[in-house]
Amino acid sequence: MHAQYLTSRRALLRLIVMGAGGVLLTGCGHAAGSSAAAASSSRGTAQAASTSAEGHTTTSIVAPATSGTTAPAKLRMIWYSAADLPLKKKMIAIYHQHVPSTQVTVDLVPFAQYWTKLETMMASGTGYDVELMNGPNFLINATRHGILDLSSYVAASKLNVDQFPRWLRTLYTYQGHLYGLPERQATIALFYNKSLFDAIGVKTPDNTWTWQTYLDAAQKLTKTGSNGAPVQYGTVSSADDAQEDWFNWVFQNKGHVLDAKKQHLLLDQPAAIQAIQYLVDLVQKYKVAPLPSTMAQQSETQLFMAGKLAMMPGGPWNVGIFEPIKHFQWDIAPLPKGKQRACVIHGSAYCIGATTKYPEQTFQFIDWMATSKTANKMMVSDITPGTTWGAKEWAAATPPSNRKVFSDAIAYSHEYPATLYTNEWMDKVTKQLDLAWLGKQSVQTACQAATQQANAVLATEAAALKGH
Repeated sequence: MHAQYLTSRRALLRLIVMGAGGVLLTGCGHAAGSSAAAASSSRGTAQAASTSAEGHTTTSIVAPATSGTTAPAKLRMIWYSAADLPLKKKMIAIYHQHVPSTQVTVDLVPFAQYWTKLETMMASGTGYDVELMNGPNFLINATRHGILDLSSYVAASKLNVDQFPRWLRTLYTYQGHLYGLPERQATIALFYNKSLFDAIGVKTPDNTWTWQTYLDAAQKLTKTGSNGAPVQYGTVSSADDAQEDWFNWVFQNKGHVLDAKKQHLLLDQPAAIQAIQYLVDLVQKYKVAPLPSTMAQQSETQLFMAGKLAMMPGGPWNVGIFEPIKHFQWDIAPLPKGKQRACVIHGSAYCIGATTKYPEQTFQFIDWMATSKTANKMMVSDITPGTTWGAKEWAAATPPSNRKVFSDAIAYSHEYPATLYTNEWMDKVTKQLDLAWLGKQSVQTACQAATQQANAVLATEAAALKGH
């Protein structure tokens, strides 16, 4: 994944974090009288509750906790995004100013080694206090008791978990218990080069667009050179990044990736096959999207920034990446609508390592990082916070003018398809779908083979989960 937003190998290249200025320390989303950081007043935090303009109950920390009333805690946090580190350190510094008895240090581990590091430390009983988690790796840690069930801490703090999008809560829930507080979120929308549309007089994307409208525009915006080779593409389509690409189209076609019990892949069903066929046709039949060989040389992000790609589905991380563009105008629209409007939602979460010696102080810290007004305000400088209200504040900023497409998409979003062995079955699915995108086998054959191979993995998973 896989990164906080993303779940593909392209993730870490797209997380660009901007600096954030100092802000007032406040909490959001708790019942009146409870601490913004999930600590009671007996822990030495004086509180003042009020109701914000958004209708949230907020709790301002008006006096710092003292070491005489709150047990000192030295917490260790593990992180995998170097781009995020400066912002996280600023957030930690502000938290420490108000809760000086809690010290937090951060260990940066490259993404390629991150999950192995967590697994090794979990096995040795020397895990971290705060761990950053993503969807595909969550159940591995929850089922092996590597992270704490947060239910009792949520109840004690009266934390309003409804401030997080439904499907993000579900993503980090195991056997009915919440194990993570969403740190950020990402729905998927359509980025487009407005200047290319204006140059040929094509109407820019809006919420009336259908799959056919999308294809028609992509054909008009695709250009070839004198040698017949494409010099400008209408759009992009790839098997490599399900989150940005085919997950969304399957959902829009009223299809499913997994069954309700998450025990079977459903890519061999007509709705899924039709959606995948549409995407493959963009490359192989209509030639409005680059071939996989081209994508191996230049990512869609690079093509878009170079002005060679008119449209690309993507997440909110691209707003920060595209911000420096000066040689053309760009904006965002909803994905074109299929049988229904739909997109996937994903995001990382703060979890507490099962070996922590300071569970209450750690929960107080991650609660503040995830739900406080202060932390969310710092996040919105470039990152979409995990709270729905924080995402709306991020979306209200400009440019571009239509950021709210991402926060609006929360209402029609679908859960990211994840199970215990996500990485194993997704690897097999991607390899089969790649063959279809390459034109080496039919879409139906690819979907059937992917389903058969994935279901073998899911059967093994079901056996492993017995007794949990």
